[in-house]
Amino acid sequence: MISVRHIAIAVFLLAVCGLRAAPVWFIALSVAFLIKKEAGLGIILPISILVSNIPQICVAAREEDLTDLSLGTWVLSMSDGVVWGLYSVIEQDYSIMVFALFQLMTSGAIVFLKFLNQRKRHTEV
Repeated sequence: MISVRHIAIAVFLLAVCGLRAAPVWFIALSVAFLIKKEAGLGIILPISILVSNIPQICVAAREEDLTDLSLGTWVLSMSDGVVWGLYSVIEQDYSIMVFALFQLMTSGAIVFLKFLNQRKRHTEV
């Protein structure tokens, strides 16, 4: 059984590692689980895609050179959204459907920015 002490230790360790968003997100996930169990996680886990991918979109939008950004990784991430999306339609699971939609949209935005950057760099040469 997870106790408050375990949560406090985990948050402390995450903070020591220098992960600023991670402790807050860990607390949010823990509270969601403690309040609503699996349903709470089902509600909040899709938001984790936004928490992890939106900063990546912001960086990709600001950077002038995205040659080091791995296109394959983000295409794989998009395919993850497609597969889970199909599964969610078959199972009629709306929390997975939202997760898949967020995954596909945010990963697709990064792939789109990569292609725009490549096109811009190609026309500059």
